[in-house]
Amino acid sequence: MDTHRPPGIQRSLSELSSQIKNVSPVKRRRRDKTEKRENKFEPWYMKYAPKSSNEVAVHKKKLEDVSRLFTSMLSGRDQTRIMLLTGPSGSSKSTLVSQLAKELLPRHRIGSSNARESQSSERCEDIVEYTQLGNFQDFLDEAKYRTGRNLSMVLVEDLPNVFHTDTRIAFQKALLKWLYSPEELLPPLVICLTECELENESSNGYGVDYSFTAESVLGKELLSHPKLTRIKFNPINTTLMKKHLKNVCMANRAFMSQRGRWPQKDLVVQQLASMTGDIRSAIANLQYWATSSGDVPFTTREQSLTYFHIIGKALYGSHACSDHEMVNSLMLNSKSHLSNDNFRLGLLENYCLVNGGNFGIRTAFSVIDGLSQSDLAGPLLESLEFAVRKVRHEFNTVDKTHASHSKPMFPRDWRIRQRQREFEVHCEDYTNVEFYKYNNSCSKKDLCLLLGYYGPLIRAKRNYKRNSLKHYASNLPPKAQENIMDQNNDITIVDPSIDVLERIGGAINAVDGVQDVVCTEDREKLTKHSLEHLKQLRDGKLKTLEMFQVIEEPEADAEVLQDLIEDTDVEEDDDSLYELLSQKRTTVNESLSDSDLEGL
Repeated sequence: MDTHRPPGIQRSLSELSSQIKNVSPVKRRRRDKTEKRENKFEPWYMKYAPKSSNEVAVHKKKLEDVSRLFTSMLSGRDQTRIMLLTGPSGSSKSTLVSQLAKELLPRHRIGSSNARESQSSERCEDIVEYTQLGNFQDFLDEAKYRTGRNLSMVLVEDLPNVFHTDTRIAFQKALLKWLYSPEELLPPLVICLTECELENESSNGYGVDYSFTAESVLGKELLSHPKLTRIKFNPINTTLMKKHLKNVCMANRAFMSQRGRWPQKDLVVQQLASMTGDIRSAIANLQYWATSSGDVPFTTREQSLTYFHIIGKALYGSHACSDHEMVNSLMLNSKSHLSNDNFRLGLLENYCLVNGGNFGIRTAFSVIDGLSQSDLAGPLLESLEFAVRKVRHEFNTVDKTHASHSKPMFPRDWRIRQRQREFEVHCEDYTNVEFYKYNNSCSKKDLCLLLGYYGPLIRAKRNYKRNSLKHYASNLPPKAQENIMDQNNDITIVDPSIDVLERIGGAINAVDGVQDVVCTEDREKLTKHSLEHLKQLRDGKLKTLEMFQVIEEPEADAEVLQDLIEDTDVEEDDDSLYELLSQKRTTVNESLSDSDLEGL
């Protein structure tokens, strides 16, 4: 019996696959052409993406700060649970943290010593990224188990719909729950927030709808939490931008030389580096220029300036260009902020911070006078330009002795509007108490000038007497208690749960500016809850006050009207109305003389 197997059966699958490839040259050439075609049209910013953290277009100091904080979060030496990276688009925020995750996470995974565990750790994802398709709270609940052998970085770059108030509040609550979680081991949570300013020519608000910043998206409570660390990224500077653009040109030297673009590369790189700080936008424009024929215009992404950035430029100037060029750039690219009423208020609020407040009274007078003239001229762009140039001209003459800039303050007009809304709710509450309980009606003018202060003050004193009287009567016999209570009905009628016992609008205090900027949107959210709470109290008291309404008189009037209708409905003639009116008694003025009556 022959036990030898045919030689073909002993061949491995790899040998068979290689033979199949060798016998299919047409398919192989077709696949190679397809790959070359795909590589030809692949965006250069993806094709030449950095392979390590050292290749990322970011300042070395920023690289060290992010790397140090990320390492501390992985090792547990730092209490930070959320690392917030903020800055403009194309400033290498997500690219840097992604490269650091690939380099540092494998070193900190628990139990990666032997071969089997190292293989399992290699199959573990380094980055778990949130997508807008799922619920953010559910995503965090699942991501918190990415520890130990499954250690991963939780990256949040695509935020939920924070323009919807309820969604934004739920997003903030989910992050607060993460910060206050009792679990000691949590994976590092990194939020990459691309800040930008949106056009806002008609509204004078300041919130997430117009200023997409960390202050407007996350709010005060999150930003001030000790377990959240924020690192701000700046646009890519000109030196770094030129370096990376030249590296891309060197990688495509043959292609650019073939198309005759190589001699002009230095001029184009210089132009792109000075136009934008967005690395993706610059590389995309470079590729578009290199693959096009003839001269093509560059359409780089504009670097939007935040509200406080513009205030800082107007007060402190710019080192990159002259004041004249800086003002022209602001008038061209930041019209929405300049046309906002808060802009002039922001200059008025923060001009005293320049040079630590060390400037003469004449300079302060000139600044205030310039802002006043601009305000009188109205919302014209010319008047706004006059205000900016006036401020820059005056502070250019100040000898700078303070190098550091103080924290800006937001205008206090938002707080005034907040107190106005609260005052309206208090007025409605007071009017309800006066009408339903005390059968009094009051005008808005009297309420603001007189009743809003003296009414609650009098009731508060009567409430004090009421409490004193109840304490005294509690030690008397029952009959004596009834007698003394009946004798002081005007005091015992005060009910602190219904009556307004505090001055409407609260105490009169100065409205201060807010430092360490908290956005209007966040404050409006808190104000919304405050106003909702006040309205709930008002509506709850109104249900109780409705029981004090006297309903007997309207019923009596209805009975009299019904009797009158029944009496006048005896006859259906047209004369019935005449007879009814003829019964009305006429009054005669007896002081009139006979001659007066004859004249009538």
